[in-house]
Amino acid sequence: MNRMSGWQAVLPGLMVLQLAGWTLVPYFALPNAPLDVIEGAIWGHQFQWGYHKGPPLFAWMVGIGTELFPGSLLPALLCSQLSIVIAYWAIGRLAGRFLPPRDAAIALLATAVVYHFGYPTPEFNPIILQIAFSALAISFFFTAATEERMTDWAVFGLVAGLGMLSRYSVAIHLLAIGIFALWTPEIRRQWRSPGPYLAVAIGTGILLPHLVWLVSTDFISVKYIDQRSGHLDGLPRIIEPVRFMISQLFAALPAILLLGLTIFLRPRTPCADQPPAGRIAVLARRYLLLVAAAPVPFVAASAILSGRELRDMWGAPLWLAAPLLAVLLIRHRISNHGARRALGIWPVLYATPLLVFAVAVTWGPQILHRNKRVTFPGEALAQEITGRFRQQTGLPLRYVVGDLWLAGNITFYSPDQPQAFTEGDVQRAPWIDLVQLRHCGAVVVWQPALTGGSMPASYQALFPQLIQQPAFALTPPPRAVPDTRFQIDWAIVTPKSGQISGSDRDCPLIPERTPEE
Repeated sequence: MNRMSGWQAVLPGLMVLQLAGWTLVPYFALPNAPLDVIEGAIWGHQFQWGYHKGPPLFAWMVGIGTELFPGSLLPALLCSQLSIVIAYWAIGRLAGRFLPPRDAAIALLATAVVYHFGYPTPEFNPIILQIAFSALAISFFFTAATEERMTDWAVFGLVAGLGMLSRYSVAIHLLAIGIFALWTPEIRRQWRSPGPYLAVAIGTGILLPHLVWLVSTDFISVKYIDQRSGHLDGLPRIIEPVRFMISQLFAALPAILLLGLTIFLRPRTPCADQPPAGRIAVLARRYLLLVAAAPVPFVAASAILSGRELRDMWGAPLWLAAPLLAVLLIRHRISNHGARRALGIWPVLYATPLLVFAVAVTWGPQILHRNKRVTFPGEALAQEITGRFRQQTGLPLRYVVGDLWLAGNITFYSPDQPQAFTEGDVQRAPWIDLVQLRHCGAVVVWQPALTGGSMPASYQALFPQLIQQPAFALTPPPRAVPDTRFQIDWAIVTPKSGQISGSDRDCPLIPERTPEE
């Protein structure tokens, strides 16, 4: 294999490694589904054009996965890693337009060791999904605008619309792209062609049903985001964006180290495979300065103006094109020796977070004497609650009322796949039909350690006919801190059994087993 084809093999090799490593290791290591996956399963149980925390695409994907493979974490893990793999492909596609294979490969390898694209990814969530669509939008806009292909304009509109259905902050990259389109005369002339209008029409058409939902719900998801972000005043208002930017630099340290190893102090002699500096390279430098360098300070500045707190993981999509920009700026100092040196240390930088993840999940609770959220017997809880409800009522479990974690675990793992009525709050679950719930019955579940030992008053007020059942304790999973006690209190909303028949489609009777069965 010659040098050129060797570097070209980096992208497919990286995609296979990411998909296999970060799917299989968490699949065998995680004892329970993570919180965001649990929440996605609750929402995805019902097809809606939006949910109280945001747009719907993430929930739809988790919902389809749990419908096809009930109780399995594998679909969510695959969706998460496919999002990262698609992002790598999109960045590699973009890099190939103006970099030789070696430099494009170095940019991809640097991207893959950014913290955000490894350790946090087993918890599939809207941020991970956004990474794929932001990368696709960045890649296809550039080729659409510079190569004037209608198919690329159509794809850009498609991924921009789907990106906004995954997470609103995709708009940050779309804003940077829009500034580039208006700032660059050569690109600005594209508005005389039908391409940009096709993209806008497709993106708007995809997003329109969600916009209608937003208006009909009085912008509930936008209000939730504003409330969740919190508000800071005084000195913390200035410190918070600085802290956020420092945390993002720490997340990128492995990539910075890798790129530093490639640099040769004297400018290298041009290589035969080095494309000449020209129109595309000039446009690419300007474009990447906007889509890669501008979003982080933009987020920091908006936080100063609004006083909002910033979560570190929010910075993940902002790093998509930064290594590519860095390679474009330093490539005249990248030597073949430096590239081989970086390639030699890359496996260590990439594998370390995977190893740390496996150790943290498998032995972390015993080492630190503190359970993680995923160190929870969710499947055992679902089986216990489902079995007890069936035994008491002779009916399948159709509804469960409780906090996000308990009700969500039962929804995720129960063979009956009940609907979760989170906190008994109709704003969080507007699809719940209370008449049908009382008709089919429900389980109300809570942990006394978190509620002061008593049933939450809101549950009792909502369902006066509750019949509290004897509490039970779950056996801790093997990886939990020894002597951990998972006590569960629960009650039944008695079904109106007199109105139920075996032909009822929503809550049919469980057929009695014959002795032969």
